[in-house]
Amino acid sequence: MHYRIVAATCLVAALAFGAVSTVMGQNKQPAPKPKEEPRKEEPKPEPKPEPKKEEPKKEEPKPEPMSSEDYEGMMKKIKTAQGKLKANLKNKKGAEAAAAAEELAKLAADILRYDGDVKEGDNKGKKVRDQKDFKEWAEGLKKAAENLAKHAKASKWDDAETEKDNVARTCSNCHDVYDK
Repeated sequence: MHYRIVAATCLVAALAFGAVSTVMGQNKQPAPKPKEEPRKEEPKPEPKPEPKKEEPKKEEPKPEPMSSEDYEGMMKKIKTAQGKLKANLKNKKGAEAAAAAEELAKLAADILRYDGDVKEGDNKGKKVRDQKDFKEWAEGLKKAAENLAKHAKASKWDDAETEKDNVARTCSNCHDVYDK
């Protein structure tokens, strides 16, 4: 029986305490709202990518072939540019040496237009411009001339001299094979 009295007393005390706190305004918090489940958004269908329209591949137009006469004229221009280059390097005139080297690089890029035939060796009768070594030497000459121009502009004379030697060696190697 005691336990009934104790339980009843606890119940009365809890009710009284709750009533007192409500009256005194200490319990101002509203009752918690029931939690809503987060809305699940339906995934939007991804737009189908439009098929890429393949542009027709444009082949770079092949440069006009260079005749033997034009090639000989270009070789004279290369010789002139090399002469200016050597003189300006010797006198340490950076801007002038760089200009001559840039002209040499431009002419070197044009060498690959030469339409001459190989007259001797395994590739007799084929076009010079189609020969792997000829292409490599022309590209090597262009790169060496571009590097030489860069070094001359920066007044890096030792590096410029090294590139001048590379230019001369490249020319010599090509002439050993194709200038017979």
